[in-house]
Amino acid sequence: MTFDSMRRRDFLKASGLLAVASPSLSAALESPLALAKEAFEQAKIVWNMNSLDATGTHPLSLAVKGAKTIQWAQKLNGAEYEESIKRGGDGRVVAFDNPPMSNMFDNSHQGWLSIDVEQAQTLRPVGSAASLYVRAFFEKPDGWGTLFFSDWLGLAVHESGLAIAFLGQKTTEGVIFREIPLAVIQRGVWLDLIIRIGNRRLEFFCNGALKRSISLTKELGVPFQGPLLVGGFGSPPGAPYLLKTKIDTIALWDQAIAESRVAFLSGIDGLKPQVEEAPASQAIAAYNRFYDASESKDLDLCRRLGISMREFMKRDPTRPIYHLTAPIGFIYDPTGAFQFQGKYHIFSYHNVYTRLKFCSHDHYVSDDLVHWHMWPMGPLADSKDDVYGIYLANFIIDKEGLPNMIYGGNAADGEHGIRARSRDGMISFTDKKVVIPEYHDGHAWKEGDTWYAITMRWKKVVNDPEIVIYSSTDLDQWTERGVLFSRPKQENAEHWADKMGYMEFPYLFSAGKKDVLMAGYSSTGTRYWVGHFDRQAFKFIPDDPEGLRIDYANPFHCFNPSTVDAKGPGGTQRRIIMAMEPRPRGAASGLPWSGVHAMPRLLTVEDDHLRQDPLPEMAMLRGAHQSFQNIDVAPDRSGYVKAKGDALEIVAEFENRGASLFGLKVRLSKDGKTFVRVFFDTKTNEYGVDGNLFARSLHDEPWLNPKRGVGPSYLQIGKPVVMRIFLDKILIEAFVNGQTCTTSLEDVNPLNDGMDLFSEGGMVVCRKLDIWEMKSSF
Repeated sequence: MTFDSMRRRDFLKASGLLAVASPSLSAALESPLALAKEAFEQAKIVWNMNSLDATGTHPLSLAVKGAKTIQWAQKLNGAEYEESIKRGGDGRVVAFDNPPMSNMFDNSHQGWLSIDVEQAQTLRPVGSAASLYVRAFFEKPDGWGTLFFSDWLGLAVHESGLAIAFLGQKTTEGVIFREIPLAVIQRGVWLDLIIRIGNRRLEFFCNGALKRSISLTKELGVPFQGPLLVGGFGSPPGAPYLLKTKIDTIALWDQAIAESRVAFLSGIDGLKPQVEEAPASQAIAAYNRFYDASESKDLDLCRRLGISMREFMKRDPTRPIYHLTAPIGFIYDPTGAFQFQGKYHIFSYHNVYTRLKFCSHDHYVSDDLVHWHMWPMGPLADSKDDVYGIYLANFIIDKEGLPNMIYGGNAADGEHGIRARSRDGMISFTDKKVVIPEYHDGHAWKEGDTWYAITMRWKKVVNDPEIVIYSSTDLDQWTERGVLFSRPKQENAEHWADKMGYMEFPYLFSAGKKDVLMAGYSSTGTRYWVGHFDRQAFKFIPDDPEGLRIDYANPFHCFNPSTVDAKGPGGTQRRIIMAMEPRPRGAASGLPWSGVHAMPRLLTVEDDHLRQDPLPEMAMLRGAHQSFQNIDVAPDRSGYVKAKGDALEIVAEFENRGASLFGLKVRLSKDGKTFVRVFFDTKTNEYGVDGNLFARSLHDEPWLNPKRGVGPSYLQIGKPVVMRIFLDKILIEAFVNGQTCTTSLEDVNPLNDGMDLFSEGGMVVCRKLDIWEMKSSF
């Protein structure tokens, strides 16, 4: 007997995988197949990759779905082959080579493996314990995606390298498909990944090292019925798909496997000791603790955990410091924007891995619209009517004076309008009830004794959207009143949203003698119409059927103008709009963040158009100040401004002396070749932003609008041009006469922090230039 065989025998004996008195011991020591049999003993299912078939107590075959981007039964060679055999594999793998999706609505180029819903039900847990093993190789640097997905358990790797589990878990009110960040893993090496659940605890092992151990305060549950997928996510199957990844073995147990078996599957003699938590690991732990703090409605703990996550994420020098971002992960639609009892509230989707699937709501609260902190998550996507995700939400106050949230709940049978109430000052939301059967993102408000609600709906026969309106006297029974508005379609448009007249997130509000309808989106951005709401006919009649853009550099895929307070001049009401710029993103030590909310802005109607102005509250973030006056700016010259910075407020007033184009450059490199430019065009009376900007849209489609970043100024010819610019790391917001361009930078080299003035075609005088360093709002 060889020394390796003796070591293997002793290890198997200690682990309980082999009995000392087994008559087949000698054969087992010499036979990899026998060792594999023992290693995967009692597994419900095991997939080795020589075929689509499986072994185990519930063997179910996988089926190839989608495009032919999967190569089956590839044989490993050399040491890779030996390591596969050592763990009970068969030395063959399945390789996924899905391309990155160019359009989130088109999966025609993606492939995955699947077991249908009925068969997958047999693999659900029968108790409170389970284990999942996946041996995988992610190519460096582009390998990532969903390894395993079922209706109660999932395992995926974010493109940043963060491994994430998904777990069906009971809540106080129902069952949620909870997202659980685990650890940042390495790419370019084979990984033995194990999730072990038992004794109300989830543990994650990578190559025999315990990377994450979190308490599960509630029992396991099955939140929905769905297929089992390898390489795809969601129900029905969707993105993120698996990119540039090989899988050797997948196994699932109805038990928390022993540590000795964890070690065997990891190809080692014993588990590695858990190392002291690094700062990134502490931030992941805080993210997971935040869920439990939300469940217990612990405001103080939620706030402290939110601060600790933000402190860690400051390590990314490109992350904005005075605009609202999620502590970790996505910030998306500014939903539920509302002022109540002196506090301002914004909700957005709680998610790291997927934007809109299975998402509950994060909850941000402020006393001044500048400094934000975290409150408990809510509402949670834990009922049959919203388990696939909670979408846009808005608030109204009922007859009892309680805040009522009406939100879009995504369920197995479609999207519904759900009413939930808060009895504790918007901390928790209960009494969920479907009140509008067909509902895709909408807005509700009250006039007199009547509540109104509007939402986008697809027509029954053709793929043609429209905004419909409902009314109610009790918030429970809603009557459909017909089509409020249909956006003019552009038959020859290149962008699908323009062709169909697509309109999400509709809002309708009164502004003095005019009414304003806002909706999105299209290739040219979210649009609005000034006009009249006929309350007898339930129709909106626009002054101009084409409408105007809310922002001229950002499609503002989602926005929210429903915050109203009484802090205008003399205590008058003011309306505040919130919106998002979805494209900025980054990571700190592998922990990702994505999306930024624009600053809250004052929204008013001026003549036939809207204007947006920075709130006066933003001035409280001003720090060190520099001021310059009467700078003569000539063409083809530079070096007018020596100030630097990447988190600034800038106010520049110009008087034209013959220039055709003039303005200011920021994020200027030392060689002058890289910059972002805010400009004014005297020939067209337009302003804009160009230069070093992202050139792709929300869904990674090429921008189709040639006028991106250029819009009307509505300035009287010959009047001074005042530019107010807010620069926050990767984000820039430019205001000219109440018109806005909001966008994000492509090259975010921290060394590119210069600025300068410029002109073309003639002279311009910068009468006054004020520059403030901006402090963090967190």
